[in-house]
Amino acid sequence: MNPTPHVERRSDRQQVFLKARCRTSSWHVGDASLSDISADGCCITTRTALVEGQPVDIRYGSGKGLPGIVRWVDDMSAGVEFDTPLDALEVAELLREHRLSTSNVSRLPIKTRQAR
Repeated sequence: MNPTPHVERRSDRQQVFLKARCRTSSWHVGDASLSDISADGCCITTRTALVEGQPVDIRYGSGKGLPGIVRWVDDMSAGVEFDTPLDALEVAELLREHRLSTSNVSRLPIKTRQAR
């Protein structure tokens, strides 16, 4: 897999994990997850085939929509620039509810192999 392309951003992105849906047309909606977000855009991972310049509508939670344009694609990840930037209160709410940290990432115990 190629490294994520360097893209100049208007604002710093914050790490989150948020399950979402990515709508590419009135009849095509696929599962997605947001791995980071800023007021101006986000990175999504989805199995939906996306192309640069494509309009998308990302929905999460109770149906809040984030319409935007795909700016880059790398395998199953894509950068989306929102049509309308989020205000600081919306970003703060998303981070409060979905910030990615070691405290909310489950870890499975390591099983040790027993000698026979």
